[in-house]
Amino acid sequence: MTTTPNNNSLPDGISMANLESLMSKAKPNPSEEPVEFSGMTEAQVIQLAEEMMGVADEKCPHPILAKVVMMLICQRMTMWHTQSGAHIADDSKCQDESFVHWLRDAGKFQAVYGILESIHVCEGDFTFNPPPSNE
Repeated sequence: MTTTPNNNSLPDGISMANLESLMSKAKPNPSEEPVEFSGMTEAQVIQLAEEMMGVADEKCPHPILAKVVMMLICQRMTMWHTQSGAHIADDSKCQDESFVHWLRDAGKFQAVYGILESIHVCEGDFTFNPPPSNE
């Protein structure tokens, strides 16, 4: 059985021209619509991030820079998610329960930050915060 309509597979009373006309007027499937991020496509966002890291690597190719960048991003995302959750909770008087998800995600970014602190990348790692000893 064919899945592509053709004149032989259409019931009487339906013309291929009418189907093509309807298809040309149909709204695209939402999953097929390109998503933009402040006017940039996914590929452009990735390219910008790679360019930024490329410039950073040229100035300081040491892995401590990447760790510091990740930690700063985690701090920024924690703050942004916390503020967004608080804003939604305030505006909705806690009726819009999506604020809980924002706050949970803020906690996840805090956890990532904590994990990064526990990673020692080099001698003199000023971001390293060893976990407390059990002794």
